[in-house]
Amino acid sequence: MTRAVPNKQRISATLSGGYMPVREKAVYNGAFIYGNRFMDNKMGLVLSGTMQAQDFGSNNIEAEWKDEEGKVFMNEMQVRKYDVARVRRSVSAAWDYDFNSRNRIALNAMYNWRDDRENRFALTYKDIEWDEKQNSYIATLGRETKGGIDNNRNKGRRLERQTVMNFSLHGEHLLTSKLDMDWAASYSRASEWRPNERYMSYRLKKAKIGTDISDPYLPFVKDDNTDLSKLELKELTENENNTHEDEVGMKVNFRFPLSVIEGQKGRFRFGGRLRLKSKERENNFFEYAPIDGLEAMTDNPLQTWDAKSWEQGERYAPGSFVSKDYLGGLDLTDKSKFEQETVPGEYLAVNYHAKEHIYAGYIRWDQNITENTALILGARIEHTRIDYTGNNVVDEDELTGEIRNKNNYTNILPGITLKHNFDENFILRAAVTTSLARPNYYALAPYVNTLMEDREISAGNPNLKATYSVNYDLMVEKYFQNVGIVSGGVFYKNLKNFIYKYSDQNFTSARFEETFPDLKNPIQGTETWDFAQYRNGDKVDVYGFEVAFQRQLDFLPGKFLKGFGVYANYTFTESKAKGISGEDGVLREGLGLPRTAPHMLNGSLSWENNKFSARVSANFTAAYLDEIGDNAFTDAYYDKQFFLDANASYKITKSFRIFAEANNLTDQPLRYYQGEKQYMRQLEYYKPRYTLGLKYDL
Repeated sequence: MTRAVPNKQRISATLSGGYMPVREKAVYNGAFIYGNRFMDNKMGLVLSGTMQAQDFGSNNIEAEWKDEEGKVFMNEMQVRKYDVARVRRSVSAAWDYDFNSRNRIALNAMYNWRDDRENRFALTYKDIEWDEKQNSYIATLGRETKGGIDNNRNKGRRLERQTVMNFSLHGEHLLTSKLDMDWAASYSRASEWRPNERYMSYRLKKAKIGTDISDPYLPFVKDDNTDLSKLELKELTENENNTHEDEVGMKVNFRFPLSVIEGQKGRFRFGGRLRLKSKERENNFFEYAPIDGLEAMTDNPLQTWDAKSWEQGERYAPGSFVSKDYLGGLDLTDKSKFEQETVPGEYLAVNYHAKEHIYAGYIRWDQNITENTALILGARIEHTRIDYTGNNVVDEDELTGEIRNKNNYTNILPGITLKHNFDENFILRAAVTTSLARPNYYALAPYVNTLMEDREISAGNPNLKATYSVNYDLMVEKYFQNVGIVSGGVFYKNLKNFIYKYSDQNFTSARFEETFPDLKNPIQGTETWDFAQYRNGDKVDVYGFEVAFQRQLDFLPGKFLKGFGVYANYTFTESKAKGISGEDGVLREGLGLPRTAPHMLNGSLSWENNKFSARVSANFTAAYLDEIGDNAFTDAYYDKQFFLDANASYKITKSFRIFAEANNLTDQPLRYYQGEKQYMRQLEYYKPRYTLGLKYDL
């Protein structure tokens, strides 16, 4: 975010450090701001920068469940340990110049740079099934190390470098005494680069295991396969992923007075906007076969991880894996040790080029009807042109040409808003508006990505339509004479062609033939694969209400009690969706809009005086539908969450302040479940975070 130029000199610096218990590592933060006005206040300048470095991670278990004729069993389980070193940097500058009282221009620039360096150690049990001969459950056991080349850039980890830069120039001009204009032009570029990303995995087929699903909240696989020499090399790979997006934007607005009611104010506005966006993904993928050695897992240096600090329990110890340092130090370019093979099936289908051009214009009329009532009428017209190019891939690795999809559509988005002041502190707002939500780039790209080893298929959907929404809102607000407000409102939204992520864990050969009749079918016999694709539903009705309260409790007796303040808001949302296809194409009933929580509650209690301030904040979100499967049992839900945070600060002098923060004091995990709440799909813990810092303001 680019900061606004201050009205006078400002110098600010912040330094802080913290502690991440999940990996018992430190956190470092720093920030600076300098701003001032020059040339008799005609010119303003502000410079700012931030840097954050943290070494953290997470402890994660995942499971996949099957239901066959009413019998539920675990088909797959994973235990994952993540170690992440993250560095964020940001610099920005803002400049403005007032030529005179009628003309002003401003220039903003911003650059963000984030490096995520990650190692992942994944223990997997796939295709769990009962084997009559062994009188035991068996599975394909895998142990995989994820990392990167050991150089000054990757440092033996998978590097994900995300950069965002933005430049904008805008102006404000009073053309006549009644006509003013503002304009803006901008350019932005965002990129994500993952160079020299490496994976080394070993596996043991038909490994004898035991399963414990007596508590499906915490399912467990008992593994006595301690002889790691039996695990054979599955794959050694290196890939590079490169995605970037560019956008050029322009807009212009005009305003002039227009009132049709004598004695009341009115204003008419009109303008236009242009957005030219392009996005490109260029990935590659290589597999390496050792010429001599490395066939057995024990041919490599290993490192072993326990689970003594895991909230899930010590029995989920990940165990031993190929050392991340050894993986990073392998010279895969040495042809005397490794044979390199390009694997087009891993990247050809996911590479694409996309262009999206949006041309928009609007009109808006603000009219005061009385001294207490105002009306806003307006409409926006948007024309969208898209051009997506993907690869036509046969047999996973044979590029036969390009698939190109062009489309264009026009939408008219009217709106009306009414505001009525019962008095200066009691306000009624009512609105009927329309809005548009476009699919993201990758969801529209014409691709089919098949992962043979994982039995997974993901596909783009070039036929996705934008979601069109009609929104009805009614709200009342009551302001207190001092600091505070109480408000409440109701809302209703009608969404057409809403977008949802469809997930089918029982994708058969017949379903593939029906969905992709022109492509070679990779699913053999009675196999069932995982399939994912974004799709349009018919329509969904969303309705609910929200209430909020904020008040400084200065009406209480005594200086101490007057320092307290409270804040709370609650939102209830209900939705009913139609037009969602399920198993065998049958429309499903009783589903709501995915990723919409029915209950959200936020609250905080604060206390402050002229030197000290403290706040405790809580946030609760109820469980909600996240992904839609082919039936109720395969639907994925995001479980309820409750976060508790606290912060405090003390002003040492006029310019120096010390502060402390504690986040996620409840150690809230990320939890998904499948179908029913007890069937855990993912359970990932991050632990709390603590920060102590010093801030200087002049």
